[in-house]
Amino acid sequence: MGSAAGGSFRHCEQRTVRALQLAVGRPAIGGPRDAFTQVWAGTHSWLNPPWGCIGRVLAKVRCEGAEASVVVPFWSSQSWYPDLLELADDIVYYAPEFDLFLPGDTGSSKAVGPPRWGILVAHIPQRALGKDGQL
Repeated sequence: MGSAAGGSFRHCEQRTVRALQLAVGRPAIGGPRDAFTQVWAGTHSWLNPPWGCIGRVLAKVRCEGAEASVVVPFWSSQSWYPDLLELADDIVYYAPEFDLFLPGDTGSSKAVGPPRWGILVAHIPQRALGKDGQL
């Protein structure tokens, strides 16, 4: 998730994507799509959602048994954090650094400065669904 060229979300309110299809190797047909109406099962998605959507993103990954690599702030007090720990089989921590995030489509060529928090990149493995469509 992130820019339209490399991720699924632009803004949680919009939930528009061109890139969910790009992330899974299929071109978007007919322009932007709502990422939450797309099927994620059978994909390995790179997800960097707006922070207000993290809980919903994790619920979608869980529901569909999709494999995902998720970039989130290291905020252990958030309601979605236990779900992340439960789903992930590997988590890498990145300390705040000046060039941790480079500018996207803002037109700037310089990093905007370090976040005040660490970042986690979590791998969530694909989970098989049962005959009833449940994990």
